Amino acid sequence: MILFPRFMYEEGSPNEGGGNGGGENKSGEGGSAAPAGVTMTEADMKELQELRAFKESQSAKQEKTPEEISKLAEQDKANFIKYSVDEGYLKVEDVHNYETVKGTADRDLVYKNWFANWKEENPDVDAEDIQSRAKSDFEQEYNLNSENAKTKARGESRLAKEANEARSPLQSAYDKAQENFKTYKSIQDNYPKFTKFMDDLIKESVPEQVVFKTKEGEEDIVIEGAKLTDADRKEIMTTFKNEKAYLNYIKNPDKPEEMKKAMAKKIDGFLKVKYFDQVNAKTYETAKGIGLKQGSAVGAGQPFGVIKGGKTAGEGNGGKQTLEQSNAKIAAQREKYGR
Repeated sequence: MILFPRFMYEEGSPNEGGGNGGGENKSGEGGSAAPAGVTMTEADMKELQELRAFKESQSAKQEKTPEEISKLAEQDKANFIKYSVDEGYLKVEDVHNYETVKGTADRDLVYKNWFANWKEENPDVDAEDIQSRAKSDFEQEYNLNSENAKTKARGESRLAKEANEARSPLQSAYDKAQENFKTYKSIQDNYPKFTKFMDDLIKESVPEQVVFKTKEGEEDIVIEGAKLTDADRKEIMTTFKNEKAYLNYIKNPDKPEEMKKAMAKKIDGFLKVKYFDQVNAKTYETAKGIGLKQGSAVGAGQPFGVIKGGKTAGEGNGGKQTLEQSNAKIAAQREKYGR
């Protein structure tokens, strides 16, 4: 269906209401008139209504105001603090201290720590002279007023280094809390989607009944195993709905079908291993019946055609397998499906 020649007109324009130039809506209620000369089918009418609904929804979407943005930021900060305290990454005062040292200039931050030590080492300085003396000694120690550019640069570099060292403990703790908080939010956002993904996968991938297919000579053998119960499905969900699967899910958001195929293959292998003994017994009995049915006249009472005269199966024995060969094949099946 080509939409644009029919529907590319603005509502409220002179062409609204069927392109009759007068703006009159002749369609009755709903404002679904077609442009002049166009016969609207029921499907066309539905599509036009959907386009209008989409336009209205887009118009309703407005950019957030500065107040709304500020409120969201405050809520996120409050959630971060609560998470950090609950999980033991930070205390409330740690967050406030971090914000303080982060917003403090390198010189002021170093001076604060330096001054406390200087004051202890200079107890005899008069109170009125303390600030001026301390400032002078501080600038001299860090060469902040040196006329030599290189000397001054070394002093400033020392300041920056010591400021980073002062911030480091709080910075490290804060960064760790932030990283874990982001992971926590990601889980909160994505885990419901992952749960639905796994629920759908189990429904699609887990059969009503375990069925094994194999061959005995040229004959196909289909072995019907156990019918799966709700308990089986719960076990599969518990086994495969794990942290590894979740991490794989969030790392590959654009590859759901590939993930489904890989997971379905693992579930199939899980079922084969779980029910192997049960199905293997049925496979043996079925193969045994086939051997009796197809056995030679001489060995008709044996489970499979018996080797005579040192000849192997296929060499004068009609291609029949011996019991030993059949057992070896079953053992190979066990090894194959048990991986």
